[in-house]
Amino acid sequence: MFGLAEMCVAANDAFVQGFASYQSHQYSAAIRLFQQGLQSEPNNWLAHYYLGEALWKDTPPSLEKALYHLTIAALTLAKSEERDRAVEGIAELSKSLKKQHEEVANALERAGRTDEAINELGLVIQLDAYDPRAYSARCGMELESNKVDLAIEDCDRAIRLNPKDGDALMLRAAARLRKGQIDLAIRDCDDDIRLGFTHAAVYYTRAISYYRKGQFNRAIQDIYWALKLNPKLSGGTQWRQAILAKQHETHTPAVAEGKQYTAKPGQTFRDCAECPEMVVVPAGSFIMGSPESEPYRLLTEGPQHQVTIPHPFAVGKYEVTFDEWDACVRGGGCSHNAKDPFGWGRGRRPVIDVSWNDAKEYTAWLSRKTGKTYRLLSEAEWEYAARAGTTTAFAFGDRITMRQANYGTDITYAGKPTPVGQGKTVEVGSYQPNAFGLYDMHGNALEWTEDCWNDRYNGAPMDGSAWTAGECSQRVLRGGSWDEDLWLLRSAWRTTLSSADRGTFVGLRVAKTINVYQPASANGGRQEPGSYDHEDVSCVYPDGSVTIDWGEYCRESGGTIQ
Repeated sequence: MFGLAEMCVAANDAFVQGFASYQSHQYSAAIRLFQQGLQSEPNNWLAHYYLGEALWKDTPPSLEKALYHLTIAALTLAKSEERDRAVEGIAELSKSLKKQHEEVANALERAGRTDEAINELGLVIQLDAYDPRAYSARCGMELESNKVDLAIEDCDRAIRLNPKDGDALMLRAAARLRKGQIDLAIRDCDDDIRLGFTHAAVYYTRAISYYRKGQFNRAIQDIYWALKLNPKLSGGTQWRQAILAKQHETHTPAVAEGKQYTAKPGQTFRDCAECPEMVVVPAGSFIMGSPESEPYRLLTEGPQHQVTIPHPFAVGKYEVTFDEWDACVRGGGCSHNAKDPFGWGRGRRPVIDVSWNDAKEYTAWLSRKTGKTYRLLSEAEWEYAARAGTTTAFAFGDRITMRQANYGTDITYAGKPTPVGQGKTVEVGSYQPNAFGLYDMHGNALEWTEDCWNDRYNGAPMDGSAWTAGECSQRVLRGGSWDEDLWLLRSAWRTTLSSADRGTFVGLRVAKTINVYQPASANGGRQEPGSYDHEDVSCVYPDGSVTIDWGEYCRESGGTIQ
């Protein structure tokens, strides 16, 4: 630590008295004396340090001035205790000043003084040029002040610093929409939704973007979702009416009166030409896991517990094929070009060599492409769909044969010898379906589920939802594969891999959420036409296509509800 002699090289009485005042905690007097001494000796770096300390400790503190003098000291002092403390002080002061400016900016914005708030955030950025939140907040204020170009620049900076900044993506989408950059606005909204940022404003911005592109079907889907997330969304109802008016210019509603409007279990549909074919699976309850008496049972398959699937949902009729995966790669939705390492062929064989992360890219692409909610099955949904009402080891009974599934190794199961399988994947649908109309739930390719890995079912959800707690770097796979022992094809068997792992035996199957909302009827519980407005229904559109959509959207888009 430097002493008084080193400070007072020029025998400056002001420094001597200032140091004495500082040591006796008379900070106001010390500040005055140090400032007086620095007028005649501005390069006394130690005096800058103690002046900064006094300014910081004074009541009230002068944080910005303190930061200035401590910075001079940190840059000029030789290695010493004071220099180290100056560096530490700079970090602490910067943090305090940053918080102070943020609070002032928020208060100014609440008071409607947006330009002043923007200036305060500029001071925050001067203190920390690598804080994405500051750029994102300033972007929002600039957008509010219609400074669109500046808003886009600040949101760009925020996203470069944090590519997963959902707020910045949402704000940049709104700014790009104002600039007329429609496709870029849609891309930002797509990225936001892919990241799981389900804010009403994201769907609202994308709805308006699609409207301006003339894609009214997509626009109405997004405005419905925006209003579902926030029924009081400003401008939402007006835009909904405007979009519907455009639809009515080309379509005439045609509702099949008197029918029961709902998605029927067992019904199949496809939302687009490149989308997987889907099957509606009914709601219901089942016992998840295997009984202790089941041959080859593992501890990870218990304890058995009842699960109730409260609503119908749609499941891929087949495992996702190479053709379907390749469409995602061509469409820019899937970054991984899955390989056929053994030359077995692509086409309608199940895609393999895909990780859980890859699978999530695929479901996100389907969701963006269709405007519907595609996802992986939860583990409970998978077992429910695989069992299809059965309680036996396989959907076809307590034994399974090579005529019912594609598996690998020749073993003995339940006292019966089993022959060798194909030794490779086969085209999806090559074997008989289960009672729900689903193919290859046993064998062919392992299938990713949404769930984090837990080695026991203690505490598992009982409503069919995914278990999102546990070892979430590891995800659950189900179903066995072309390369597995027969006993690994059982409905209850489960395994895990890292979410980044790929393999020649690993594929996927998708699910689609079906929205069910049945409002109370004033007519003895009987459903009237239109009462399924917010439920997914089977809809035939004017172009002849059949898919599952909200009842209200189907009617108002000129479709016929079956």
